[in-house]
Amino acid sequence: MASLVRQLQKRVRTDIFVCYTPLHVLISERIIEKKKIERYCMIYFYEVNSAKNDYYFNKLKAGAESALYLRKSKSLFGAAAPFISFFRLRKYKIRDSYTGNIKTAYSRLTLWLLRPEQIFTMDDGAGNISLTETYFGADKEKWFTYCLFSIVGRTFIYKNIRKRSIEHYTIYKHPNVFPNSVYVELFHPSDNYRTSDRKEKITAMLTGALATEDVLSKENELRLYKEAAARFNADLIIMHPRQRSEDMADYPNISSSLLIAEHQILELMKEKEVRAIGFFCTTVLLNLPDTVERINVITKQGKINEDLIEFYRNLGIRTISLPLE
Repeated sequence: MASLVRQLQKRVRTDIFVCYTPLHVLISERIIEKKKIERYCMIYFYEVNSAKNDYYFNKLKAGAESALYLRKSKSLFGAAAPFISFFRLRKYKIRDSYTGNIKTAYSRLTLWLLRPEQIFTMDDGAGNISLTETYFGADKEKWFTYCLFSIVGRTFIYKNIRKRSIEHYTIYKHPNVFPNSVYVELFHPSDNYRTSDRKEKITAMLTGALATEDVLSKENELRLYKEAAARFNADLIIMHPRQRSEDMADYPNISSSLLIAEHQILELMKEKEVRAIGFFCTTVLLNLPDTVERINVITKQGKINEDLIEFYRNLGIRTISLPLE
């Protein structure tokens, strides 16, 4: 017992970043820079093996004391397996945690296991924008996670963890469902990106994780991409980090860049006039300057958020519904 106490006393104090997406990594880099954080660990939860996920994990890993790259699973056993790796973090005493996607059980189990002194949160999606109904704005959560945290610690129930967040870092200037929001600027479109004097045009189609997020069935998701690629004559397809490569194997014009879609399009804008085709209110369309023609594609077979569509329309983003009959 005395030996265990000495080990706990010797633990190194550090911060930790819990990421799920490349955008979380970029936000984390800004926080580290702004707050001059010198010591940190990181955890990157992913669903799909991809070079893009590898790239952004390694970006943040480069300065980390310790880094875990853990695959998420929908099975109960598979979901528990990644947490065995937390043994590697036993020598650290977590001071501040910066956590994305706080509503998922993975994030809250991470906080429960590591017990940081302070909790900070971050977002990267339109679900955090304060509208009538959004994913992160509703306190309601899945019955399993509610029961789980009612047993292991009620302070980790979603509505309670929202209140515990000291600061919430967001890439949007729009009202946020989290209190104490702090804006983080990631994209810097300037006069160099104006396209009014450029004649060459390019249409970039941005895939999503529609089946994974239960917006559409996998079959209808792939049908929608096929319809949209033909309707808008897509020149380039930029795959979502959670999109499986085999889903798009029939398309010859897949982008090979490891950069996020926003940065790829900003690069294209230096030489061409860009039209961006996204699906079901993808966040990417929000992050692009209004000099890009932005089209939000939906279909009646999917889950449609009318409030979000209206919000996009007010920002100049057109919504077009494609039939899948």
